[in-house]
Amino acid sequence: MVSGKVRSLVCALVVASTTATMTVDSAWAQVDEAYSIAGVLVEGNRRIDTNAIKAQIKSGSGRVTSAQINEDVKTLYNSGFFDQVTVSAVTDESGTRRLRYSLVEKPVARKILIKGNDEVSESDLAEVLK
Repeated sequence: MVSGKVRSLVCALVVASTTATMTVDSAWAQVDEAYSIAGVLVEGNRRIDTNAIKAQIKSGSGRVTSAQINEDVKTLYNSGFFDQVTVSAVTDESGTRRLRYSLVEKPVARKILIKGNDEVSESDLAEVLK
């Protein structure tokens, strides 16, 4: 049943330290069919504008495949702004299906304090930390 496969769609990209792991639900990954979606929802972004994120996502309204969705996940992850990108298909009460991109943004270092350094000058450190 197509709607069951679409609801079970899960593409996750989780980064732990410097290791990336990508998990694709087997029901979706084994089928290279196209599925109809009405649009894209984006959640979890705080600093990055929703429209800027949607501009990076090629799977919009219409027919999408697992390969297209995987490429969109890779594109968002490779932007360098996100620690986690999860995609799921959601169906509302009226039966409309959308792709929901749930994001976790990377933290921003606002200030770096270095204590106990007697070996390297502050100007050399500042150059490296730019």
